[in-house]
Amino acid sequence: MDNAKLLRPHAPEAGAIDPKVIRQAADWWARLREDARPA
Repeated sequence: MDNAKLLRPHAPEAGAIDPKVIRQAADWWARLREDARPA
């Protein structure tokens, strides 16, 4: 089931996202949150 297509049927590109891009975004987000975490 493609949740992106279900949530955004008006965005045909949502189902064509490269899994590599998703992993890169997840890694970037994790680093961003680590940087924002108070020391």
